[in-house]
Amino acid sequence: MIISDPFLFALSLVDTGAVLFLLVYFVITLSDLECDYLNAQQCCSKLNAWVLPKLIAHAFLTTLLLINGHWILFLVNMPMAVWMGYEQATVPTGNMGVFDPTEIHNRGQLKRHMRDCMINLGYYLIFFFIYLYCMIIALLKARSVRDGFNKRDQEILIGGVFVMLALPISIWEIIQHVIHFTQPKLQKHIIRILWMVPIYAINAWLGLVYPKQSVYLDSARECYEAYVIYNFMIYLLNYLNMEMDLEASLELKPQVYHIFPLCCMPPWAMGREFVHMCKHGILQYTVVRPLTTFISFICKMSNVYGDGEFRGDVAFPYLIAVNNLSQFIAMYCLVLFYKANVAELRPMKPLPKFLCIKAVVFFSFFQGVLIDLLVYFGIFISNIPDQNDGVSISTRLQDLLICIEMCMAAIAHHYSFSSAPYVRSGENQSCCRSFLAMWDVSDMHRDIQEHIGIVRSSISRRIRGRSMYQMARGDDEFSSLVPRPSTSAPVGGVDLYQSDIPNDPLQSYGAVNKMASPVAEIKNSDDNLIGL
Repeated sequence: MIISDPFLFALSLVDTGAVLFLLVYFVITLSDLECDYLNAQQCCSKLNAWVLPKLIAHAFLTTLLLINGHWILFLVNMPMAVWMGYEQATVPTGNMGVFDPTEIHNRGQLKRHMRDCMINLGYYLIFFFIYLYCMIIALLKARSVRDGFNKRDQEILIGGVFVMLALPISIWEIIQHVIHFTQPKLQKHIIRILWMVPIYAINAWLGLVYPKQSVYLDSARECYEAYVIYNFMIYLLNYLNMEMDLEASLELKPQVYHIFPLCCMPPWAMGREFVHMCKHGILQYTVVRPLTTFISFICKMSNVYGDGEFRGDVAFPYLIAVNNLSQFIAMYCLVLFYKANVAELRPMKPLPKFLCIKAVVFFSFFQGVLIDLLVYFGIFISNIPDQNDGVSISTRLQDLLICIEMCMAAIAHHYSFSSAPYVRSGENQSCCRSFLAMWDVSDMHRDIQEHIGIVRSSISRRIRGRSMYQMARGDDEFSSLVPRPSTSAPVGGVDLYQSDIPNDPLQSYGAVNKMASPVAEIKNSDDNLIGL
């Protein structure tokens, strides 16, 4: 044995993952050719450039398995290596490569190439999870030789099994949305939400394997949690704005009042103010969460973090309190927004989607806080007193539960965020564009900048003694006799947000270009005639 089994299977995972990425690229490129986003020459030149690297990656992995004496895995991988070598060696003279534009057009080989890519994709996906399972077993063997097969190893094994069940369900659904990318404004955010299950599951399992680094892994997971909440809100806003003018629709609705425990607060005016407050109530969490994560890093390096300890001389309880308050505000705004638009959201079946987001994001957070409290007050006690790895039992229990829960969440996401409503023949967009759109976070960057600008402007406004919102018309005895103008646009040349601050974000938030009032134009023309 040249290298250790854990390292061998970790390398196998990386190798197989790279080939899987290439095969997804092959499927996307062939789909673009089928939809006429690429011509055959461009498609074949792109694919042929990666045929040989794919063969080398598989041959390298097969050789490693042979040298390290894993005969069964070697024999199972050998036919694929032989087939890819044969395919490369038997390319007819004069052809561009394995993928040739003339043969694709004349002999109709596009469907055959697509079929082969899908078969290879399924083959490598199966082996990806086989190698993942082998790596888990190898890690457990290495630990059991050193420490014996203890409770920690059982946690890693159980968590790994549920992770392996969750990953293929979520990845398959993501691929389906990428292929059938017919509603970019909606599906871009759905794909980002679906990535939550793989990221949570792998992150939690790594926290079980490497417990001393769990604070860093958990912090990365929590940052993505804030990103998911933001994407869900924008998904709802985009859906509603595709069907109607959301702000104008809300203005015609009865007032939505605050719910417990904030029922004593004055209600937000229906329309633009309501949308603004809900959106930025959620956006604040995407700012607070990464900030508290960065602070936790510093506290951990300074040995003042105190994971799972509710003492006044450590940072953990204070960060938990800030995160708890910020997340409560985000959840409250999401519920209030749903309450105001429940009728308009009914066609897209919002309740399962809301439950999925709340169960995974909010429930997992409060579950972690509850476990920390139960462990701190001695209700949960570790039965492994001889282990001192610097991590609390609450963190291990939270990671194990998340591994198990992500398997159920993957199934729930498959039905709640299904790609079936978006499957429309002849309307698919470029898969390459949809894949790149998934990673484009410029929209979030722009919204956060706007949020910070509005908060800064609001603070300045409060200091000057001005209210945040001022109506364009005064509330006098005659105002009720005049139809109320829409607050989604300035009226009579007066901005909705009155401000003396130059370039005030509140003044331009959601505003439309000013247009001269027809009544004002008639009045001006009458004045000119009188002057004459």
